[in-house]
Amino acid sequence: TKNAEELAEKIGVRDTTIINLCTELGFEGYSGFKRAVREEMTTADTGEEIDDAAEAADDVSDIVQTAKCTSEAIIKTLQDEDNQNAILRAKTLCGNATRIYFVGFWTYSVLAKKNALLFLHHGYPTEAIYPDMGDYIEHLQWVPSGSVAIVYDFSRYVTALTEICTFLKERGIPIILITDNGPCPRLSMADAVVSCLPETTHTIPSSSPVVECVVNAILILLKKEFPRSASGYSRSLRDAVFTRFNTYGVVEPSATNTDRI
Repeated sequence: TKNAEELAEKIGVRDTTIINLCTELGFEGYSGFKRAVREEMTTADTGEEIDDAAEAADDVSDIVQTAKCTSEAIIKTLQDEDNQNAILRAKTLCGNATRIYFVGFWTYSVLAKKNALLFLHHGYPTEAIYPDMGDYIEHLQWVPSGSVAIVYDFSRYVTALTEICTFLKERGIPIILITDNGPCPRLSMADAVVSCLPETTHTIPSSSPVVECVVNAILILLKKEFPRSASGYSRSLRDAVFTRFNTYGVVEPSATNTDRI
């Protein structure tokens, strides 16, 4: 849309509501918000390690063979049989989900938001939860049934992650855990576990490129078996962006939040 007035007419609110929301989120009005979204969309690609040649892959092995992967950690992670099964399981869970949530703490907050935007770009209803502070459990009540959560878990001693996974499990929300190959207290709560492997036995595997390639592999297979249309993308983007963000960074579903905006 060209301006806030045109968007307001389409979604049934006043233009001042949109402008005030953009300002509250820290943007310089609606034009500043549009610039930020445009910049995010241009950077939300499939990453350097998995290129367009892998789009026709039928399974994870094909992705490794067709993509130009140069990182030893990425190759080992994607070639691991347990990880391949977990990625296929994650694909099915995401394909059958009504909404996909990316959950990330600290440095993985940024990655959660980036990956949520990437999935939105391909038409999948997706949101990011990055509860680095505050009473986030109270706000997880907005996660609807039929959803699935992709949780970045590289901080095994952060009790908040255990609280989140416990809450999601009690709600019947499947959990896809992306973690390292060390012990993790939340493994028993996960429906699928992908262990990101290190370059060598003396390094830790929690680098963003490995995690991003795991997510990209899920997306490639998801697009092949559960494709979404461009119209689905437009609707999902609107639903995800034009909702009220509370102070804890959790997005409340617009279906229950129309009167609050």
